[in-house]
Amino acid sequence: MTLEQFLTLYERQTGGSSQSYAKWMAQNGYTPRQDYNEALTDASRTYDRSLAGYGVTAEALGQMGLTDSGYSAYIDQTAKDRLAQSTAKAQTEYADTMAKAERGYAAYLRSQGSRIKSAISALNREGIQDYDTAYAYATAAGLDKGSATTLATYVANMTNRAVSQTAIRQRMSMLTQMVRLNLPKDVAYQYALSCGVTEDVAKELAEAAYAAQYPFSGDKTIYS
Repeated sequence: MTLEQFLTLYERQTGGSSQSYAKWMAQNGYTPRQDYNEALTDASRTYDRSLAGYGVTAEALGQMGLTDSGYSAYIDQTAKDRLAQSTAKAQTEYADTMAKAERGYAAYLRSQGSRIKSAISALNREGIQDYDTAYAYATAAGLDKGSATTLATYVANMTNRAVSQTAIRQRMSMLTQMVRLNLPKDVAYQYALSCGVTEDVAKELAEAAYAAQYPFSGDKTIYS
């Protein structure tokens, strides 16, 4: 069964991607929800202080006999208009920031996936079996420390368990496929099982693919 055939039979899940996305945003300085909430709080505070019945404004209107007058109503309406404008601005900025973050995250995934595939290709081509060499190849392909460590550890573990070269190539091929389509961890696990590997091997592959793509994620998916 090819990966494409498998995906037609298994509905793709979201897995831990939302958690990883949130962590990526935090690491790259994106705080849209916090910024939005702060903007609304500031707008609300400004609105309250701009009303005709607030503090020194209320005192001044009272001294001029304009309390509850048409002028005080004008002041209140102006405050409401400014609140609406500030709210609309905050909403626009929130949407713009989210769109920018989504574009950045998509670019990150494309870059990460490309580098991982390049690293796996080099490891397969050269028949690398030890951790240090695998790590060097992975970093040379542009992977960060977390992703390079994941791939190198996986290669070394297979070697230490005396996995045959044929099996290693098969598993690295599956790993490449998982990365290529950015499979959520649970989907990658089911795909590996459909290829005939054991549950333990399927779990290792899914963990390796996910950790390589999301080295900053603390996701602990439970497999079914």
